[in-house]
Amino acid sequence: MAYGVYIDGKWSDGAAGWFEKTDPATGETSWDGEAASEGQVASAAHAARSALHDWSARPQHDRTRILEAYAIALAERGDRIAEAIGRDMGKTRWEAESEVGAMKAKIAISIEAQVERAG
Repeated sequence: MAYGVYIDGKWSDGAAGWFEKTDPATGETSWDGEAASEGQVASAAHAARSALHDWSARPQHDRTRILEAYAIALAERGDRIAEAIGRDMGKTRWEAESEVGAMKAKIAISIEAQVERAG
């Protein structure tokens, strides 16, 4: 499976060459892709800063709805995400699953914080 770079809502070719990611547990290639150049990384950082401004300007109920949808997506895809984390980081299944659980918990905390700030 090959990947480019995703910046500001668009896929493009990475400009810094091809690389392979090795599974630390097996030594096998777990995925490969095109690396972002320094300029592409700077563009991605700029896009992220802009997205934060747009996100902050959204009404609290919209942000909550989006976070809740993300939590549902994590629940639906948790097994696949844990498998990918395990392959990428060489972690045991239980440890990768605990990372997915931590992501879900952070969403709940984020929703609570938004409600408190809006309150």
